[in-house]
Amino acid sequence: MPIIQVNLLEGRTVAQKRAMIAAVTDALVDSLGVRAESVRILINEMHPEHFALAGVSAGQQPLDQRGSKGQHNGAINGATNGASAGLNGNNGTGAQ
Repeated sequence: MPIIQVNLLEGRTVAQKRAMIAAVTDALVDSLGVRAESVRILINEMHPEHFALAGVSAGQQPLDQRGSKGQHNGAINGATNGASAGLNGNNGTGAQ
């Protein structure tokens, strides 16, 4: 039974989270050969002030720059896009 933990900054819609849940479930079914019914996904939403990189909180960044191709892209994408982190061979660390 795969258990996937996803860390996201607050602000995603219910529809976005449901789409991510379906996509991650499908990816595990396809890649691991497990049944969808056995997949467990836990979403942890963080307030932007509870995540920082290089001494700057995500809350200090404009919304349009969070997770974009800006200065802090790697780590913020690792935290906000945790769903892909665990599936791309980096053990969910967000390292690229």
